[in-house]
Amino acid sequence: MSRILFAFLLAAAWIDGHAQSSLPPCPTDTSVVWTNCFGTYTVEIGVQYVGGFKNDERYGQGSLISAKDYTLVEGFWRDDNSVDVDGLQWKAVSATDKLYYFVLSQSIKQDGAFRRAWLMRAYKQPVKEYRWLSARELWRVDCGNERSQMVSASVFSGSWGSGQILNTFDESNWDYVEPGTAFSDVMKYVCDYKPTPGK
Repeated sequence: MSRILFAFLLAAAWIDGHAQSSLPPCPTDTSVVWTNCFGTYTVEIGVQYVGGFKNDERYGQGSLISAKDYTLVEGFWRDDNSVDVDGLQWKAVSATDKLYYFVLSQSIKQDGAFRRAWLMRAYKQPVKEYRWLSARELWRVDCGNERSQMVSASVFSGSWGSGQILNTFDESNWDYVEPGTAFSDVMKYVCDYKPTPGK
C-alpha cells in the first residue's frame, strides 16, 4: 500500500466522528487537480489539512490538524485561506513555526485614526509555559506609523477559543511592527482591508 494511500486512510479514520462528507475520496495522484473530493494534504511539516477540495484549493468542510493531532481550526473553507467557524469568516493571513494567525474579516473597523480587528492565534501545540492552544485578541493598528496595540486578549486550553480560559490580558503599550515578521502580514491585511461602509 502506498504511503499516500495509507495516510489518507488514517485521516479518514480520524475524521469519522469529526466530520462526515458525501464527497468521494481525492485521487492518490497529487499531480492531477483535486476537485469535488475529500482528502488529506500536507500544508507544511507537521500540519495537515483534512477536508474538501475544489479546483486544487481547500473548499468545504475541513480541518487543520497538527502533528500531535491537535485540531487547530475546523469549519467551512471558501477560498483556500478563509474558513467560516460558527458563521464568522476568518482569514488565515500568516504563520510561524509555532502558530497560525487568523483575522476575523468582518471585525475590521475604522477606530478614529486607527483600525481595530479580532485576531485568533492557533498554536500548533500547547504553549509550554501555560499550556494554552489558542488565543483570541482584539488589536488596534496604526497603519500610517506601522505600530500596533493589543486592546485585550484571552488564552484558552483548547483549540479555537474552546476549553478553559487560562489567562486574560489588558491593554498593552503601542509597539512598532517589525517589517518581514508574521505580524507585519497581519497588519498589512488589516490596513488594506476595505470595511463595508456604515458597518
